[in-house]
Amino acid sequence: MNNELILINIAKEFDKIRQDFFNLYGKLGWDDIITDKVRNKFLELKVYMDNFKKVYRDSIKGDDIILFDLVLNGMENQITEIEQNYFNR
Repeated sequence: MNNELILINIAKEFDKIRQDFFNLYGKLGWDDIITDKVRNKFLELKVYMDNFKKVYRDSIKGDDIILFDLVLNGMENQITEIEQNYFNR
């Protein structure tokens, strides 16, 4: 499998975890306390991104590094948005 397909699959898996987070979060009422299950799903997102960064940063070369950076920046932006909008309510 080439780097582009690997990165696309990683982005899809990250998005699946992100959707799981939003599904769990969506079950909370406005006054509900964020549950450990929701918090753990968010931590899973962060760990997934950190592992992605560690594993693939040095192995991807050439033009694919641009795609790597796009995927990584997208992950970082989504995590930041979740932290700001969902944990600071």
